[in-house]
Amino acid sequence: MSYEKFKKTIVSIELIKFMCHSHLLISLRKPLTIVSGCNGSGKSAVMVGIGLVLGQRAHSLERGSSFKDLIKSGESNAIVRVVLENHKGFKREFFKEKIIVEKRIGMRSATISIMNGERRVWSMRREDLELVLEFFSLRFENPLNFLSQEQSKRFLSTMNPEMLYELFMQGTEMAEVCKLNDESMGNVKTMRERIGLVDEELREIEKQIKDEESRLEIIKNVKTMARTIAELEDEMAWAKVNERRIEVERCFKKFQDKQEEIDRENAKLEELSQAIRDGREKLTMVESEEMEKKRSRDKRKEEIDSAIGKLRMKYREIENDCLELRETRDFKSRIAIDFEKQDGVVKGLVPQLEERYNKVSSEIESLNERMEKLAVEGEECRKRAREEEDVLSERQSNILHLRKQIEFYSKNDQNSFFGPNFGGVIDEISKTRFNEKVVGPIGFEVKLKDPRWSKAVSIVLNSTLSTFIVMNKLDKDILLKIFRKHKVDFPISALSTRAPEVIKYKRNEKYKTVLDVLEIRSPCVANYLIITASIEQTILVEGRKEAYEIIRSRPGFVECAYTKNGDKIRLVGGSMSDFVTRGVDRFYFENTREKLERCKMEMKRLMEEKPEKSWGKRSEEIRDEMGKVNEEIEHRRRVCKSLEAEMEQEKQIHDAQMEIMHSDEIYEEIKSLEHQISLLEKKQDEINEEIGALEREQREIKEYKIASTENLRQDICRNKAEASKIERKIDLCRLDALRLKEEHLKEMEAYSLEKRRLVENGKKEIDSRPEDEIRKEIIRIKAQIDMCKEVEDEKKTLATMEHLRKMKNVKKGLLDEYKKKIESILSDVESRITKRDAMRNEIARNAALEFSRLTRIRGYEGVLEFDHEKKRLDVKMKVHGQSEAGSRSMLSGGERSFASVSLILSLWPSLSCPIKVLDEFDVFMDNLNRKQAIRMLLDFFKESGFQGILITPLGVEDLFEDFCDVIVLEKPDKSE
Repeated sequence: MSYEKFKKTIVSIELIKFMCHSHLLISLRKPLTIVSGCNGSGKSAVMVGIGLVLGQRAHSLERGSSFKDLIKSGESNAIVRVVLENHKGFKREFFKEKIIVEKRIGMRSATISIMNGERRVWSMRREDLELVLEFFSLRFENPLNFLSQEQSKRFLSTMNPEMLYELFMQGTEMAEVCKLNDESMGNVKTMRERIGLVDEELREIEKQIKDEESRLEIIKNVKTMARTIAELEDEMAWAKVNERRIEVERCFKKFQDKQEEIDRENAKLEELSQAIRDGREKLTMVESEEMEKKRSRDKRKEEIDSAIGKLRMKYREIENDCLELRETRDFKSRIAIDFEKQDGVVKGLVPQLEERYNKVSSEIESLNERMEKLAVEGEECRKRAREEEDVLSERQSNILHLRKQIEFYSKNDQNSFFGPNFGGVIDEISKTRFNEKVVGPIGFEVKLKDPRWSKAVSIVLNSTLSTFIVMNKLDKDILLKIFRKHKVDFPISALSTRAPEVIKYKRNEKYKTVLDVLEIRSPCVANYLIITASIEQTILVEGRKEAYEIIRSRPGFVECAYTKNGDKIRLVGGSMSDFVTRGVDRFYFENTREKLERCKMEMKRLMEEKPEKSWGKRSEEIRDEMGKVNEEIEHRRRVCKSLEAEMEQEKQIHDAQMEIMHSDEIYEEIKSLEHQISLLEKKQDEINEEIGALEREQREIKEYKIASTENLRQDICRNKAEASKIERKIDLCRLDALRLKEEHLKEMEAYSLEKRRLVENGKKEIDSRPEDEIRKEIIRIKAQIDMCKEVEDEKKTLATMEHLRKMKNVKKGLLDEYKKKIESILSDVESRITKRDAMRNEIARNAALEFSRLTRIRGYEGVLEFDHEKKRLDVKMKVHGQSEAGSRSMLSGGERSFASVSLILSLWPSLSCPIKVLDEFDVFMDNLNRKQAIRMLLDFFKESGFQGILITPLGVEDLFEDFCDVIVLEKPDKSE
């Protein structure tokens, strides 16, 4: 298949000992090459290699700070080789059809070589490489041509219009044009400054001419100077008044600076507060980790204790076996000795022992029957006793809980919600005379219509109920003084508008909102709650499931939903957030009187009940009786066991004596028993060694020292101390601000008084110069008068004036000549700027049309809004089910990535670089958006004639086309 528009630029890429590849060769035969593979297969190494060879710095590729970081682990050098097709005929007599660019990377340095197809080196200089790149328009510093993995992730997730506009300017290379124009304007500015120096010299000459003319005039007319001095003295009087005005402005500036310092200190205080919160969270995390480690140590300690217990049990078992073998050995030895003493006669006592054993066994059976009967009766009693205990425990717990509730509800009223000093604050506010009406607290201005929503509405308005609203700054200062006096800190809000009606808002007809269940007395309170708490967009829903369904449907004019229990449900970043409010001890709209009566009635009912504990006593009696019976059974079992041992011993003695009569094997058995005893003693020594190792590990666990959290606690305390210091500094600043304000008012009064005095004295107000300058002028005129009395040579003054006029004409001619040149240059620069703006606007218009076309393919409506004045690029897109186009922040991850790919495709036709390289462009896309984006990319490379290299970690089943090569990399073997 032929590709008429396609001009191949990169023929192949070869990586040797580079990153994770030992040797990788990729030939680019078609317009589009797709590189795919699993994570760790080295896909991005292909892009890093191309960028590294074709002019990119190592740190800009975000794969390390230097070249040596890109050498394969265990190797000392690496080679990256890119072969370019010389279809434009660069130095054709030397390079012919192919240009090879090779980068050799060592641990300490890296070299570049530009060779022909026969590997003859043409140059090893970076300047020559930049010449080749410029000849083929390979501008890989442009992120739209060469979008690396990290750049791609940032680009796909960015929502900042300023950053998008900067990317548009860099990508379309308009930023370089702007830079050249700015340099030209800088040169013009420099020339203007130099002309300004000449102009200043010209003004100085003119000043000298005027001085000479003044001198000539003074010589001719000395009488008029006295009147001029009088006028200057009037001007000096006004200069003093104007200096007073400047002092007023200076005081006001100091006041503003102090206010700005207060704002800065408040910002520092907020940072420290955040640091304290972060430190507490980290402290909690460290303590949790130490707790987890302690649990692990305790678990291991239990395992060691269990293992030691098992080994000691095994040791005891072996000890018992040894003891048994010793007893058997001693027994057989004794039998042999006794048999020898009895001269071969066998005796036995087994019948008498069996008779005694049968009698004791029958007694044990009768006692066991008695024990079973008592156990059945005891179990029934214990069951009844537990039921009695549960009833008593539940009753006691209920009584304790009710006492706390009664105590709490007895002390509480709505005023207690605002703190213990609130009553004194309200009393003083009522006695204070304000300039205008003061509204507050807001809790007094609102009433709940439906008590069912008391908990939810209390949570929504919790932070605003104590707010006071004032109409002007003076009333705010008065209110702050009252709060400081009573040591309270209630929020104060100043009205931004004094409109008497409630602001217009979109009423939610479909759902019940917080605004619907409130009765608000004042319009300014309603406006404040709408602006700060969004009560018109906070809906109230009975059940959690229904709330989830409503929020998931993304209804218009709904910010979040609250259930009756106060749980907040909202949509955050495309996912549902379910927030359960904790730490709120008191709900403002709660009806405490009704709850208090219910608690008292329940307490009375519980106190009148008198539960009994009869089954517990009976259970104790049965337990005692069972203990006595069990002791008797154990005694008889011990007797039986003793009889069994005696019988067994007698039988063994009898059998052994019989064996001795027939053979001498007992002596061999004694030797065998001694050998077994020796082996068991050796096994005991091994067990003792294992127990010793475990006990050492146990000591190490006991001696383990937990991680110290003292540093974290010290940081928190230090931050608290710093925060207290800043708070004190803010208080001092506020006092300084008040002092500066008073100074400003005093200076203002003095300025007004002096100005009024001058006007009353008939002196007309004039724009005066500084007082020192006027004084110097008076002195100068007086000196001229004195000088003129001495000057007698008028001809010399005329000659000086003639000389100065000639100098003025020469410099003025030079100045006019250069001004014309500057205006010509400035006209050319402005013409270029106009053409640049026209070109930029045309590119922006074409990109907007192409973006709209590409998004319509997916069924979306995309809009690119360029604001060249503010340097902003807003990307908006209306997806299915939306009534209007929204910004990228309102889109899902897949929709945002699709919009980003559409933006890249809309800008590519304006770029001259013949190669486009993208890495992980589809990492955040869902399947539908990815398929459509891939189809758009394939269509672009099929029609545009550009060469493309796409790198993706995802499936490639949608990428197989005749004009597209798909290369799937396998994960390199680390053993290579």
